[in-house]
Amino acid sequence: MAITEKPKQKSSKVQWFVFVILIPLILAVTVALIIMTVAGVNVFEKTKQFADDVPKVSALLNTETTKESEGQAVELKATIEDQNAQLDELKSQLTVKDQKIEELNNEINQLTKELKDKKISDKDKEDIMTDLSSSFKNMDPEQAAAIVSQLDQASSVDLLEKLPSDERGKVLAALNPEQAANLTSALMNR
Repeated sequence: MAITEKPKQKSSKVQWFVFVILIPLILAVTVALIIMTVAGVNVFEKTKQFADDVPKVSALLNTETTKESEGQAVELKATIEDQNAQLDELKSQLTVKDQKIEELNNEINQLTKELKDKKISDKDKEDIMTDLSSSFKNMDPEQAAAIVSQLDQASSVDLLEKLPSDERGKVLAALNPEQAANLTSALMNR
């Protein structure tokens, strides 16, 4: 029995080119890119710098760059206009807030002045209450009780507070029990 040998097929030159040159070249370029990237070299920037040195290639890149620059310039102008509009809006808001602050400061000053005036009037009221309490000391307790019963509760409490405790007791005893209880409760809450 004779062994028949298969005829050797000749590989085509295209196959040889792909397997021997193209695939190893692609592999070598990929490995080189990875190594340079890890080493910190910006390969694409270096390529662009090299292409700028070549006259025909740099002309092609410059037209693309010019178109990109024009597009970026339009975008930047639009951004600047938007930011200027926002700036104007913020300035107007700031003006409104400054006016509001000024109004509030004026109101604070006015209220402070009114408070000072009220303190002065409270001091005058205190002097009047002291004078009245000394008058009540010399009065008959029934007469003092009749006057206290006609006053509002706050004034009655202020007046009774200024009286000595024995005089206060006599005046409260002369009042009707319900009114005396209310005034005593108000005195205790002070």
